Amino acid sequence: MPRCCSGRVGILLYDYVEGLVCENVTVTKSRPDVRVELLKASKLFINDFRSQYTLISSAYKNFIKSCLGAHYVKTGYSPEYLVKAILKYGKVSSKNSVVDLINIIQLRTSIPLAVFDLSKVVLPLAIRCSKPAERFVERRGKATMLTGSEAVLTDAANNLLYVLFSKVSMFYRINNGVKRVLTLAVGVPTLPKYLVINAVTQLKNLFEGFYPEVRCYVVEKGRLLTSQARRT
Repeated sequence: MPRCCSGRVGILLYDYVEGLVCENVTVTKSRPDVRVELLKASKLFINDFRSQYTLISSAYKNFIKSCLGAHYVKTGYSPEYLVKAILKYGKVSSKNSVVDLINIIQLRTSIPLAVFDLSKVVLPLAIRCSKPAERFVERRGKATMLTGSEAVLTDAANNLLYVLFSKVSMFYRINNGVKRVLTLAVGVPTLPKYLVINAVTQLKNLFEGFYPEVRCYVVEKGRLLTSQARRT
């Protein structure tokens, strides 16, 4: 596969992105019924989803290495972090009620999901290559200097939101008080598109099951995302 971290990457991944908006969300640090579901997902992964994970994770890792030519440690693959926690501790630790739902679906589907505080995001989004020495602020304020080979997600104000396929900027993370969230699922060309669609559908059903008052809807692709080639 040729290197694609250029003007092509936004076009290449355009059809493999799905977005879900959920409104009237209540974020709590600890919600027992969600924690129970997360524990069930952790146990099910070991018994039912491990072979699926091996296949799907290989596709993402190959894309990062062969297409982007990026350092894996700079990009990562968020379901892998969950799997490492399960293998080491037997479960995934609870974060908050929204992030826990996201992690349940990542364990069920092996598709990386990124969730953002929608009040801080200006649509449409774009996927592009990072710039050499571009600064990205991770959780707890840790700053990482990107190399120019990572694929990143920006909003219409050119704010850097996400390093595909694992790292959300500290400035857009979900905290208590957030009411509107945007979740993004991003696939890769060597995987069927329906896997991404399925992950978003499962997440919508999960949100609506735990939050009857929440309104969730899939964002129309043209409103959600533009390729770098279309942006001026």
